[in-house]
Amino acid sequence: MTIYDRLNKTITSEMLDGNFPGLSIAINNNDNAPFTFCYGSMDKSGLLPVTPGTLFGVASLTKFMTALIIMQAQRLGLLSVTEPVARYYPELHCAQDGQMRLDHLLTHSSGLPGLSCRFFAKDLAEKTESDSKPQLLSTAHLISHINQLEVELLAPPGALHSYSNEGYCILGGIIETVFQQPYPEVAKKLVFGPLSMHNSAIGGQQAQSFAAIATSLQRTGQGLRELPYWDAPLFYPAGGLLASPSDLIRLLSVLKGDSELLSQEQCQVMMTRLQAIASRPSSTFGYGYGLEIEQLRDDNTLAWHTGQRPGLSSFFGIVPELQLSVAIAINTSDAPTAHLGHTILNDILSDFTEIDLPWLTTDYPDDPQRENPDQLRGRYGSLELGNVDVGYCDDQLILQTSAGSHPFEFQGKQHGTVAGQTFQFIVNNQHRCTGLAFGLRVLPRLP
Repeated sequence: MTIYDRLNKTITSEMLDGNFPGLSIAINNNDNAPFTFCYGSMDKSGLLPVTPGTLFGVASLTKFMTALIIMQAQRLGLLSVTEPVARYYPELHCAQDGQMRLDHLLTHSSGLPGLSCRFFAKDLAEKTESDSKPQLLSTAHLISHINQLEVELLAPPGALHSYSNEGYCILGGIIETVFQQPYPEVAKKLVFGPLSMHNSAIGGQQAQSFAAIATSLQRTGQGLRELPYWDAPLFYPAGGLLASPSDLIRLLSVLKGDSELLSQEQCQVMMTRLQAIASRPSSTFGYGYGLEIEQLRDDNTLAWHTGQRPGLSSFFGIVPELQLSVAIAINTSDAPTAHLGHTILNDILSDFTEIDLPWLTTDYPDDPQRENPDQLRGRYGSLELGNVDVGYCDDQLILQTSAGSHPFEFQGKQHGTVAGQTFQFIVNNQHRCTGLAFGLRVLPRLP
């Protein structure tokens, strides 16, 4: 059985198990012509098949492109990633002491907590105006809104990783300032053009020129429901990219270090200036500039990211040393794209290397030593994700969310997996639990 046949079998099985409406995958191995796999339909009718050129919203995969543009701006002498954010936004109260830098925003270590700004972002696709909530359109609006919230940082900048979409919105505002152009135009000029990303767009206006765009779909009790495209300019730098998986492969190709866009030295900076991920207490994991980084055996590295938003799921990953990359796009929410991406990479790598890609290990100790459970019980939350409760049920520590109850599976004293995510309870020197690291986010413990 060839690699192509084996991958086709694996992907078809995942497609059937997940019951995805539409799926597109591109794989590049050793700079050969990429494999492309397209399944299902790009809308709920089932009559419009997904093709290699179909564009999907890819949400947070955009962050890598924003980081790439920041690195290009640094190479052009327009900024430095070690500059304080206050140089560009002196009015941002939580950054006025000069400690928060651009590289903290890139690695989600600015200290910004999970905020609710996306719920107030101006959506150009909405036909009616709302007088009941703010309409955040620009970075200036965002800064004002954060000030009104009287945001208190989770930790000093550089001390703790916690995912922040707003941090990348601020980076987008800095990009617009130094290039004196809107973010979509900068992306088109500095990224889409040089990388021949002909099936890519930022925002609704650029997307209008494409006919084959996958519709975002959400499952309901009555079947699939179409969701409108979320066209919020403020969040373009954090999640506004639409692209085909083949174009995502082209975007990742800059990490090979041989493109005009990014030097080998800059690639190393993006992949080695890492912030430890709080929910994964291992030196093999970190967050670089717009990418999660896994240190593999044999001096290889996997750089990857996922994207999730109502009606869409995405993944891309690259092992630069082996010139292997994978990109996945699905037009429905909460698809296990990280699992699928790692499965595909494992399938390919098993032919010629012993590299193993661990993902949410389920080999738990029988009786791990744990923190005193009374120290862990309580309510945790943020403006972004809302509140969750930690308590006991039938001698099992449980995470209670709006979606249901999920048992904690411990791999050590304070960490493990829950609800498909890695977790770690954050305990201070006085043995008091102050927060829950859940996936890439930190939820403070609430009074």
